[in-house]
Amino acid sequence: MTARLAPATHAVRAVLQFGARRILLGRRLRVALVAVLLVVAAAAIARYAADDVDPTEAVRRALQWGFAGMLVYLLPVLFASGAIAEEIEQRTWPLLAVRPVPRSAFVLGKYLAGCGATVVLLVAGALAVHLVVHLAEPSRLLAEVPGTVRAAGAVALLGALYAAIALFWSVTVPEAATVLTVLHLALVEWAAGALPGWLRFVSMSHFGRLLGDLPIGGLLPDTVPTVPMWIGALAIITETVLFLALAAVVLSRAEMRRTEA
Repeated sequence: MTARLAPATHAVRAVLQFGARRILLGRRLRVALVAVLLVVAAAAIARYAADDVDPTEAVRRALQWGFAGMLVYLLPVLFASGAIAEEIEQRTWPLLAVRPVPRSAFVLGKYLAGCGATVVLLVAGALAVHLVVHLAEPSRLLAEVPGTVRAAGAVALLGALYAAIALFWSVTVPEAATVLTVLHLALVEWAAGALPGWLRFVSMSHFGRLLGDLPIGGLLPDTVPTVPMWIGALAIITETVLFLALAAVVLSRAEMRRTEA
């Protein structure tokens, strides 16, 4: 068993390192950093523009609107939706396709690179907001950390799911992956996350807000049934694994069709 896993593990590590290096040297990281810094700056301005602003509420609003409302959608699009298209544009895909690398390992390596960048920036940005907003009241800096960490963890979990969705579309339709990812996240996650009643359970963003103790908002929020938090977490993780598995299947079948042709 160990002998069989070794080549796959090596392949995942190689794809991960290659993808991470491309992200670090690429323009997308700079765009993502600017977006995160703008949210942190907006939180700081909102906090210190008036004397009567509660820092806990300022952090909460920044996490609700800046992170759960914007960055959690933007970063996966930047880091994962172009995973295959960039290989085609750089003309490196034919070289990768002919290597005896399991397609599941290729998908996992690409996912870990895009997901890693997404999660690191989301968590680091959330902690930066917490630090900047509480600078004027150091006594509350540590006391409020658990709430910020909880919300950041929930947003990071959603970011991991959205990276899997972006990678799925990148594998399925490389030439239109970014557009399809944006449409998917806008309709299924953002818009459906505001529906009333049981319809809201179509969107994993609803469960993410519950896990992070963030306001759920939307249409008729009182009509949305209450579910245990562990069910929400399990739903997000299950959907993440499902989209990764679908991406691996789609990529394997595409390779089979090329081989038969």
